Amino acid sequence: MTSYLLRRILQLIPVLIGVSLVIFLLLRLIPGDPARAFLGPDATEQDVAMVRSRLGLDQPLVKQYAKFAWGLARGDLGRSIRTDARVTEELKTRYPNTIKLTAMAAFFMVAIGLPVGIISATRPNSWLDNTTMVLALGGVSVPVFWLGLMLILLFSVKLHLLPSGGGDSIRHFILPGLALGLSSAAILARLTRSSMLEVVNQDYIRTARAKGLMEKVVINKHALKNALIPVVTIIGLEIGGLLAGAVLTETVFAMNGLGRYIVLAINERDYPVVQGAVLLLSLSFVLVNMVVDVLYALIDPRIRYR
Repeated sequence: MTSYLLRRILQLIPVLIGVSLVIFLLLRLIPGDPARAFLGPDATEQDVAMVRSRLGLDQPLVKQYAKFAWGLARGDLGRSIRTDARVTEELKTRYPNTIKLTAMAAFFMVAIGLPVGIISATRPNSWLDNTTMVLALGGVSVPVFWLGLMLILLFSVKLHLLPSGGGDSIRHFILPGLALGLSSAAILARLTRSSMLEVVNQDYIRTARAKGLMEKVVINKHALKNALIPVVTIIGLEIGGLLAGAVLTETVFAMNGLGRYIVLAINERDYPVVQGAVLLLSLSFVLVNMVVDVLYALIDPRIRYR
């Protein structure tokens, strides 16, 4: 296991290099001049040229990327074009909020999706199964921004139970976490149901029931454990989706997170901020997938890593 973890950590290096190169090139393909966006439409061509020179945007792309990669290797993501603050320091203040939001959304995803999928699988084709699957289909279809606005209207404006966003307390993350996590909960419920239905029809489940074991023991100890591998896989993938969905959710709920910061940086053509933030999110997603791979071995003893 130790050697496997070391290999996976070393694999992060080419992944981050590839992501950095893709992001670097894509940003340069976006229409608009960062210097012009920084100075405004009334700036003279001389002023724009001077700012481009100061930011190094007049240099060849190869030289610009080499400078960016060298800074990345030293842990220096450069300075924001818009605020002139160090990108690393800006990310330190906003990244924790995005992680808290993602963790809250993941909690709702698992707390809602897993039990609903299990209950549906134990009562296939019943009214309860049909109802939960229709609701799950609706959960997948509803846009996050619309759901977020409806939650704000109900729980903040009408009932005055929860804040509509912003802030650092746990209460400020409940509504955005619920809005972000419900769609993933619907996906998880459908996959859990499918995986459980495949397992409960196996011979060893019938044998366990024939031995007189309680249905609760059969489901929780025998069926669920063997159905968890695809479920854990989708949880890992959905957490990556939650990190990406934080961009829109933080904007709707006016949260001081990494996602909203990226939106502002894209609008301002703030290359260093976008590059640093996307790299950090990519690193987070890769680490989540590494944790998922480790969980496979804990769930199924037959899986061994060398």
